[in-house]
Amino acid sequence: MDLWQLLLTLALAGSSDAFSGSE
Repeated sequence: MDLWQLLLTLALAGSSDAFSGSE
């Protein structure tokens, strides 16, 4: 896995988690 792919995955997971915790 490339580094940018890992960062992108973490970014998406972080955004998703933020939305979930928001509700």
